[in-house]
Amino acid sequence: MIPSEKLRLLKQNNPFISSSAGDPWKSQFSDVPSINQDAFQGLTGILDQLSNDPSLSSSGLVLGEVGSGKTHLICRLLSASSKAQKPFSFSYVQPIEDPGQTFRYLLKEIFHSLCQPLHSQTMTCPIDRLIGNMIIATLRQECFISDSNILIKIEKNPLAIFNDASLSSYLNDITKKTIRLLRQNCSKTVLKVLFQYPDPQKKAAAFDWLKCDIIDQDDAALLGVYDRQELSTAAIEQEARDLIIYLGNLFEKFNEPLLVCFDRLENLTHDDQIHSLGRMIEFLVDTPKSMLPVIFSRGQQWEEKFRYKFNQQVVTRLETNEFKLKGCSKNQFVEIIRSRLQNVFNEKDLRNLYPFEPFINDFGQQVSFPREIISQANKYLKTLLKQEIAPSYESFEAAYNIYVNTILSDTNHYPPDRHRLRRALSCLLFSRFKVSDLESYCEKDKYVDIKCRISNKRGEIVNCVFIIDLEKHHRSVDAALNRAIDLQSMDNHSCIYYIRENRCPVPERWTSTYSKFVSLKDYNIKVLFLKTEDIARWFALALLYYDIQEGNISIVSEEKKIITPGFKELYDYIKSIDFFKDTIKIHKQIKPIDQPLSTNLQEDIKTYLKNQPAPISKISKITDYLKQKGHQIAISLIEDNIKQSHEFTFIQAGDGSMVMLRNHD
Repeated sequence: MIPSEKLRLLKQNNPFISSSAGDPWKSQFSDVPSINQDAFQGLTGILDQLSNDPSLSSSGLVLGEVGSGKTHLICRLLSASSKAQKPFSFSYVQPIEDPGQTFRYLLKEIFHSLCQPLHSQTMTCPIDRLIGNMIIATLRQECFISDSNILIKIEKNPLAIFNDASLSSYLNDITKKTIRLLRQNCSKTVLKVLFQYPDPQKKAAAFDWLKCDIIDQDDAALLGVYDRQELSTAAIEQEARDLIIYLGNLFEKFNEPLLVCFDRLENLTHDDQIHSLGRMIEFLVDTPKSMLPVIFSRGQQWEEKFRYKFNQQVVTRLETNEFKLKGCSKNQFVEIIRSRLQNVFNEKDLRNLYPFEPFINDFGQQVSFPREIISQANKYLKTLLKQEIAPSYESFEAAYNIYVNTILSDTNHYPPDRHRLRRALSCLLFSRFKVSDLESYCEKDKYVDIKCRISNKRGEIVNCVFIIDLEKHHRSVDAALNRAIDLQSMDNHSCIYYIRENRCPVPERWTSTYSKFVSLKDYNIKVLFLKTEDIARWFALALLYYDIQEGNISIVSEEKKIITPGFKELYDYIKSIDFFKDTIKIHKQIKPIDQPLSTNLQEDIKTYLKNQPAPISKISKITDYLKQKGHQIAISLIEDNIKQSHEFTFIQAGDGSMVMLRNHD
């Protein structure tokens, strides 16, 4: 290929524009195995030991400065998990936002990782592999299938029993025998749900239940389990701990340890978040079997931010297996350039690494971390192509577009996440408004995600409340809706937003709850119902925020120097995105809302009930009738007043609460 053609291709597809590894499952650039090889071999060596002795209490600590290749090392470990001589499972834990759900969050991150494909060429994931191992173990121990051809077929592909008609008749027997064999390792209920996960009709419900979510009654009935609606937060936290322990027992049974990587720790900004991380590490080291927690941190950050806030026994164990990442040699420098160019050219055109020979000769003698090499290569290429190197948000835009397209290409990899949406919402507010008195995740009100005062374009100072509700049980959704309505009723001039996404619909079969949801606008409550593209863009904002906190993005300063931007630059960039221009609108409400039950309203309820065949009705039907009569009041306030009235009897009945008229003639 002639030089001018190479330059044309590089101008069209610059492989150095992004220096961050991003999501370990979506890494788009080739790895350079020699970089940080000591840390890689050390960690895989511990995993080998854990495979031989699952009761071994161990952990790891990887220290490296910004751009030293911590996330690239995590990508390499993920890639090795299914290719190693002794396979291991892999989990990637993002920074926790809500310390009140420490173990529920840990379980969610672990189980989400276990449900990711092992590599892009297959849809098989670690949890499938675990279920397959359970099936094979049962067949080998029980020997209840006499047909050798059937045995061979199942052993070759154990999950075929879930979708192959010729094998499905064996499913019930295999399930029962597996549960009996593994009862000492795992609870019967968890095993039963695990065996329903491969069923396409039950996969989504099983996934949510195994993450300790509160699921819809219909989904619970489908799985034959409880929905957790009546459990306290503390009880769900304990159940999450138990589920992690059960997973550890199963990994021990099949000699397949679980690597748990904690990354992006720069985003833990509060002591309670740091202590939550410490509790996770301590638990994983001391309690579940066959698990290896590893922290990836900057060296100075570890000393100043984490070391003296963790249990010192845990610190000692972490530092026993400590690995420090080093700068690149000249050969590694060359390999980084080669690996990036492989995304543009074939092997034949890579022989002389044109046009980077002068860059390698000038810069390659310096000891640098991978990210700095890639950033300098990008600057060199832009100069060569005579592209303007001016203060710009090109890196922001590149990272943002990569995130959006990646999420859109595989939304299942990014399940509903209240914490990420809350982080994105915070970025949107700070990028477009003057915000004061912000409270994020109000401890006194579990339904409220952000509470603040905002100065709008009219100069008004507006009290604002944002509720992000992704619950999947009608009573949980009903409670969030009631809270939104009550908050609006208490302050008619406040601005209330109720935010939900299309993967968490409010079905019409939840008659009372659905009626409240569709009538929110009648109470001057703004509803944001995020569709697929909205979700991708909101998640991308949260991921950009994490990148800024970690120093993963570089831009060019006015002095033509490569610098790491802060949140001001991030908010300025978000403000420039047209897509978010009218997402959030803030102004005082002027439409009045009726106050709690007047005498006329009580009389209207009595009239409605007297006209029924029997003086009893669902509250949703009463509410519809009252709207027709011109009343506008929060359903929750109607319920509260009915409960206190001597005229009516309130009957709690799942999703169809009833009201009965007393002393009816």
